Amino acid sequence: MGLGGLKNSSGRSQLDQFNIERDNAKGDPLNLASRIEKLTKTKPDQADYLNALRWLGNAGSHDGIVEFDDLLSCFDMLEHAMIELFEGREEKRRAEAKRIFAAKGKPAR
Repeated sequence: MGLGGLKNSSGRSQLDQFNIERDNAKGDPLNLASRIEKLTKTKPDQADYLNALRWLGNAGSHDGIVEFDDLLSCFDMLEHAMIELFEGREEKRRAEAKRIFAAKGKPAR
């Protein structure tokens, strides 16, 4: 699978998991950029990661040349986006920090 395939399969499957519409009100298919734009309303950081992957996939598919470090960064961003989208680690970390802060560090009894 090339970069374009990775871009399309990973981005589309994540967007499907979060019920981001595939079609507009007229029933016409939305492109990947439009679907990612809809994700920005609820998951802006993850949308940024998917957009970076989209752009790198476009460059790899059309130009055939990408920087290796950019490719590695996109794999890292894809992994991070998937963890956040499916596990919500950041949200859990924030909740735990708030709980500890509210308890002033003292254990719950």
